[in-house]
Amino acid sequence: MRTGCTERMRMQALQPRGLARRYAWLIGSIATALILVSGLSEMYFGYREAREHISRLQAAQAMAAAREIEQYLKTLTAGIADAAKLPWGQEPFGLQARRQEFQRLMVLHPAILELQSVDRTGREQLFVSRSQPDRLFSQQQTAFMAAPQEGRPASVGFGQPFFRGASEPTMLLTVPDRGPGGALTVAAVNLRFLTDVSGGLDGIGDGRVFVIDAANRLIAHPVATHVSRSLDMTDFPPVRLLRDRAGATRDASGALDAEDLGGAAVIASAARVEMTDWLVVVEVPRAVALAPAMSTLQRTLLLMSLGLALALFASLRLAARMATPIVKLRQAASRIAQGDLGSRLQVQSGDEIEMLAQDFNVMAAELQASYAGLETKVEDRTRALSRANEQLGEQAGELARLNTQLIANMEELRLRTEEAERANAAKTRFLAAASHDLRQPMHTVGLLTGVLRLRLDRPELAGLADKVLASVAVMEGLFSSLLDISKLDAGVIRPELQNIPLRPMLERVETAYGPQAREAGLALRVRPCDAVVRTDALMLERVLGNLVSNAIRYTTRGGVLLGCRRRGQALAIQVFDTGIGIAAEHQEQVFEEFYRVGDGRAARAEGLGLGLSIVKRSAAMLGHGLRMRSTPARGSMFEICVPLVSLHSSMALANAAAPVGGHDLHGVFVLVIDDHPHNREALGDVFGQWNAQALCSASADEALAQLSQHLRTPDLIVADYQLANGQDGLGAIEQVRAAVEECVPAILLTGTLDSVDPALLRATQAIVAMSKPTDAGRLLRGVDEVIRRATDPVVEPPAAAGSP
Repeated sequence: MRTGCTERMRMQALQPRGLARRYAWLIGSIATALILVSGLSEMYFGYREAREHISRLQAAQAMAAAREIEQYLKTLTAGIADAAKLPWGQEPFGLQARRQEFQRLMVLHPAILELQSVDRTGREQLFVSRSQPDRLFSQQQTAFMAAPQEGRPASVGFGQPFFRGASEPTMLLTVPDRGPGGALTVAAVNLRFLTDVSGGLDGIGDGRVFVIDAANRLIAHPVATHVSRSLDMTDFPPVRLLRDRAGATRDASGALDAEDLGGAAVIASAARVEMTDWLVVVEVPRAVALAPAMSTLQRTLLLMSLGLALALFASLRLAARMATPIVKLRQAASRIAQGDLGSRLQVQSGDEIEMLAQDFNVMAAELQASYAGLETKVEDRTRALSRANEQLGEQAGELARLNTQLIANMEELRLRTEEAERANAAKTRFLAAASHDLRQPMHTVGLLTGVLRLRLDRPELAGLADKVLASVAVMEGLFSSLLDISKLDAGVIRPELQNIPLRPMLERVETAYGPQAREAGLALRVRPCDAVVRTDALMLERVLGNLVSNAIRYTTRGGVLLGCRRRGQALAIQVFDTGIGIAAEHQEQVFEEFYRVGDGRAARAEGLGLGLSIVKRSAAMLGHGLRMRSTPARGSMFEICVPLVSLHSSMALANAAAPVGGHDLHGVFVLVIDDHPHNREALGDVFGQWNAQALCSASADEALAQLSQHLRTPDLIVADYQLANGQDGLGAIEQVRAAVEECVPAILLTGTLDSVDPALLRATQAIVAMSKPTDAGRLLRGVDEVIRRATDPVVEPPAAAGSP
């Protein structure tokens, strides 16, 4: 291992000097970046300055040309105006004298081709020309004076340029006479003088000056053929841009890149001739204009190249001088690493590197001195490490044993957990499967006891029957609570959220628990509420029933209040009581199973302590908030918050039909379908006691066979949900309805309301689902509800009903 490390270090010492290259690259990069930034910025600003100089120079040239043209026009206009000031028409200033004056003006100003004097009516009085005979008193009507007198120019006027003989650009210049006659002097001016004037400018070099009139036609250009073509320069981009830049001011526009009439690249500037709105354009070939700037750029590039070469050379030299002592230091460190502790470093640079070499030599000497006792220390440490390693092995074995034991314990725990889960699932399946069979005898006892109570006349026997009914009711409540808590734990119940009106639900709670409160000497007050909430109707009604029942059970005096209060987008349904209250240390425990608090009548009350546990689990499953507030000896308040849909419900305002009066169902034909003989007989006795005619059958087929022997259609169908041979009560009800061709009201008795699909109940009209076991009073209320639903189709009650 030591030999391999030594060989590797030796090979590294023989590798090329990467440190020098790195320093050279760093220094060279910095120098190159500085030179490039400096050179490029110098080139950029130099080019900008050259362009600005060209722009200023050409602008000055354009302004000079415009001033020359204006000055020539002013001189020409002043000469004609001076002649017009004489009192022509008076002695001795006749036409001959004016003719001589016109000839003098043409001699002074070679650009004047013709002079003409016209009177106020537009008739020619005098005509003097360089190419035509003179005319005196010709009285010819001139086109210029065809306009009315009031339209005549009152001062010097410049006409639009035109071409004489298709090659001579000409302009008419009008000057009014000063005399009272209102005559005009009209001069035809040859515009070739514009080329002579602009061509005399200094500093143009290879540039050109041309002039366009107010209509953007070319009227002066060094190339005569361009002028003779009378070019329209409106669509010529440089002219359009320069015209826009020149604007309405006298100042010349900045230079811009363009192309001349031959397509060559030029730099153009323009200035406006104020008197005539002409545009003087100066254009210089771009190569000529930028020649000085390009020369400067070339010199800058050459200097940059030389600077870069010098920077690279200097960086290589400097990096080599910096890296050489460091390489020596590295080589010395490599020799010491190979075991040559007597190696020393000789560096004479006169800087920090030399000081570092001296420190290195001191370190090497101290290392050589301490190396003598190093092997002894290594042997001691090796023996200590061996002992520690043995101890670590022993601890690792113990840890493996503990890990094995932990795995075994976890496996045993898993098996026991699975066994407990299987036992709990078996319990849940047993309760769910046996709920129907377990409810049947209690259902039969309740019905038969109700019939017995109605048939007993002696008060002492009636009292015994009432006690039996009370005991049956207690047993039913205990049994229903046990089944409900089991189904909630097993997850059998699945809430179905709908928009539910609260008023019918509150009325049912008041009807169901009002007698219980009055029997306990309490007042149950339910404040009506027309709100519509989002919830599961059956589960919420069971929650409210448990809260009201719990409040009555633990209240000895006073009363119970059920009301609603809005909380933002939710509705808080509150149950107040004046009972014994709950101490603070018990308020969390009251929601646990089989936990009861209180004294007196409340302590002796029947029940298993499951009501609030069912309330808590149902509220959590529905996603409704649950809250309580209680004061010992003063009372409690339980609150459940449900989502609010609307504060008003048209369904809540619908009045139900009047219930059947008393226990008299005289003349009502009831069809009972139940496969259990005792239940079937008990239901027949109950309806017989209520003076109704009952037809009892075990199946739908038997019911149809019995109905074929009657001439009357049944007024009510009472069917058990679970029938023999895989049939169910809903199917039996639909068979009977199809046979009699009427939607007969029906009551569906079931051991578990959750086993009936609410959507199926909503799709099946006029059916009330009731849970078993039930008694005669609840059965009678179910008859009232289904008859009310059949007689009042506006009312839309919940899909299933039953006591909570």
